[in-house]
Amino acid sequence: MNHNQVALSTAARNMLLNVLLAVAKLTVGALTGSEALLSDGVHGVTDVLSAVVVIVGIRLSASKRDARHPYGHERMECVAAVVLSVLIAATGIYLGSAGAQSLCTPETVTSPGMIALITAGVSLIVKEWMFRATRRQAERTRSAALMADAWHQRTDVFTSLGGLIGVGGACLGAPVLDPVAACVISLLIVRAAVRIFADAMRKMTDCACEDATANDITKTASESDGVLAVESLRTRLFGDCVLCELTVTVDERLSSSEAYGVMCAVKRRVEERVPVVKECAVHIHPIAVANRAEAWYNNK
Repeated sequence: MNHNQVALSTAARNMLLNVLLAVAKLTVGALTGSEALLSDGVHGVTDVLSAVVVIVGIRLSASKRDARHPYGHERMECVAAVVLSVLIAATGIYLGSAGAQSLCTPETVTSPGMIALITAGVSLIVKEWMFRATRRQAERTRSAALMADAWHQRTDVFTSLGGLIGVGGACLGAPVLDPVAACVISLLIVRAAVRIFADAMRKMTDCACEDATANDITKTASESDGVLAVESLRTRLFGDCVLCELTVTVDERLSSSEAYGVMCAVKRRVEERVPVVKECAVHIHPIAVANRAEAWYNNK
């Protein structure tokens, strides 16, 4: 099973679990009058929609290159993450306003029963498992959309925890804790949305890759036969991949065909040995043999 298939199966599993949890929380919340549980249930509906967004993003990003997209479609996962962040933020704002309205009218707040407390507890356990499983697969497949969904699940853990505290407090005789928990949940949701949005925008604005990846590229290129030194390296993120452009120095006595062979070897070596690199452009800078020692020293 390739990375896209793993990411898609993970997103599909998350969608199914979110449907079951959302139905359970909305039903129990409506029957018991728990605003925290209802808020968590409404948030669960957005979880289902977010899973759909993730699946669409992964499928689009896996499309083959075409004339209008010569570098591929990897950034579609970032677009999916941006859409997901907006959806999450809108949900958080809605839930916060509902909780604040209940705090302004405390006489309408009721105390939920034990079934609401059990539902909130089960949701907390399932959501933590979903976060860990999704994050593991996102790291394995280097999927931005899946990683955004993973952190969405982690936010769900906190929202479920808030719901559990609110429902538990209400059951113990402090019903006002229920809408308070709903307000806290909304803030956590909005915070997660901002984080997802910022990460997606970083990957869509030609930001350079991490230093560790840049060092791997430089080291891999410098070890290629015929390369005296790596003179310069420029990188930019392309979704979850990296596009790089580097200049290597070679002996000026090499023929044009030999220099071209070195260039092709460096390109192939970097793309094969640094998996995150989608495409590597290599430029050749011939230098005199007298400068060989200086180039070697600079490379160290």
